[in-house]
Amino acid sequence: MKIPSFAYVTCLWHTLIHLKWTQVVHRMKYRLLLWTRPSDGDSDAVKPEWEKDFSSLSSYQSELKCPFNSEEIRKGIFRFINIDEQIQFPPQWDFESQHKLWRYQLHYFDWIWALDYLATNRVIKNWITSYTYTRQRDGWEAYPVSMRLINWSLFFGASYRDNLRKDPEFQRSLCQSIQMQANWLERNIEYHLLANHLFENGVALVLCGCLFSGKDADRWRAKGLSILSVQVLEQLLPDGMHFERSPMYHVRMLYVLQLAHLSLMVHGINLWTNNIKKMQEALQRLLHPDHEITLFNDAGFGVYPIPPLEAEGHRETKGCWNLPEAGYFGYRADGGRYIAVDAGPIGPDYNPGHAHGDIFSYELSHAHRRIIVDAGNYHYESDALRKFCRSTKAHNTVEINGRDQCDFWGAFRVGMRGTPTNVAFQQKTKGFKLSGWHNGYRRLKENATHYREINYESDLGLEVTDKIHAKKSVSSISRIHYHPDCKLVEYTCKRLVMEIDGIRVETHWNDASEATLEESLYCPSFNLRFPNTALALHQNGSDIEIWYHVTFCKT
Repeated sequence: MKIPSFAYVTCLWHTLIHLKWTQVVHRMKYRLLLWTRPSDGDSDAVKPEWEKDFSSLSSYQSELKCPFNSEEIRKGIFRFINIDEQIQFPPQWDFESQHKLWRYQLHYFDWIWALDYLATNRVIKNWITSYTYTRQRDGWEAYPVSMRLINWSLFFGASYRDNLRKDPEFQRSLCQSIQMQANWLERNIEYHLLANHLFENGVALVLCGCLFSGKDADRWRAKGLSILSVQVLEQLLPDGMHFERSPMYHVRMLYVLQLAHLSLMVHGINLWTNNIKKMQEALQRLLHPDHEITLFNDAGFGVYPIPPLEAEGHRETKGCWNLPEAGYFGYRADGGRYIAVDAGPIGPDYNPGHAHGDIFSYELSHAHRRIIVDAGNYHYESDALRKFCRSTKAHNTVEINGRDQCDFWGAFRVGMRGTPTNVAFQQKTKGFKLSGWHNGYRRLKENATHYREINYESDLGLEVTDKIHAKKSVSSISRIHYHPDCKLVEYTCKRLVMEIDGIRVETHWNDASEATLEESLYCPSFNLRFPNTALALHQNGSDIEIWYHVTFCKT
């Protein structure tokens, strides 16, 4: 038997001490396979809620752009996380993709929104008859069950309810399956994970409880509402940002909370209007001029459709903006100029699984083009690429002694973690000044502290000053990651010049810093990676100051 190393035991300890007791208890249940098997329930069969009008739900769903292709799906070509697989139609439900997230997405049924009623009817009949419950079967884990219930109930209970009304045989089969799955989910809530998984569980039960009627449905609605009543308060920060601080998951949480809100409104329950408004405003702050999200923490393009915020009366707000509880700050100006800075905690301590080493990192656009970028996220597999994307090296901030700001391990684990402190945001006429420090490197024997000051003027550019103080000499690197489309024009010991679409990007730095160019990766979406260039500014010592200035002009 191999004895765990002291470093591993220490990392594990600093991971476990932040867990809630409910997570520990339910993790034991999960590991011991003590969850219950599905059953049809003890009460009468549920049926669609015909007496109420759910057109508001249908209208909201129709406003979202479906990312799937109907013709390809009908040919049996399914594209999830940018990976195409030919698995027939109806699909091979136990297709052995090497990516668990791909297998999950097959059972989410998000893709049915690209199909019509008859095609969706066909695949769901096939799923019901051929994909029975088996422990540890991907589609029978609580998260995909929740996603599937949301899609099925919304598709048939709101958008295609007239078709379902005329199809009593399928209606009976569908209701029996939804009843079995919702009863199972109710007994297998993801209390071992909490966070966005628990949120999805609650929304699924609310939707099933609102769109269907019967004793079980009433119980699902009450259970889901009790979950969301607590989780909305816990997971939505006062500034409107979701507490995992991933813009991608924020999009998803906004979408499902709106679904829950609209379905409950039909039942005369009006909740979360202000929360949704704040979430919409927070999302607007985190959209670049290209109308895509910032890539802070686990985030990628095209995973979840962005709601039509302008239809809700939200326009791009020019000038300074801040989400102080989330720790996101920035500025937006005319001409497609935009910057966003991450100066917040990495996420909730009891579940920081989607966190990256990006304290005091930033993203910057100019003239509607992304110039300085976050590395993004490639996938969720526990390998070198996952490790890189989470690392401090992959972000526009400071790495000390080749270590990360936090102890990232596994695919979603975090041991000791850094915390930003004394963050100050000062607005200017055409920009801002942000400063603060974090303690992520105080766990090193050199007891190092990283202080950063960012000055941004929309007309003058970006100026960054990093100060590192340590008890002993350390090796520090401040990196700048350029978009892959940036082409190298000039590189000297004091200056780097890039060009992209008629924009000249010049970066200058102080004499004390030694500059090198590194090959890096830009992963804007799952399983997509592009080579890009990172400027690395090196200094050694116990009292270090690294300074650089980035300016822009037309070529």
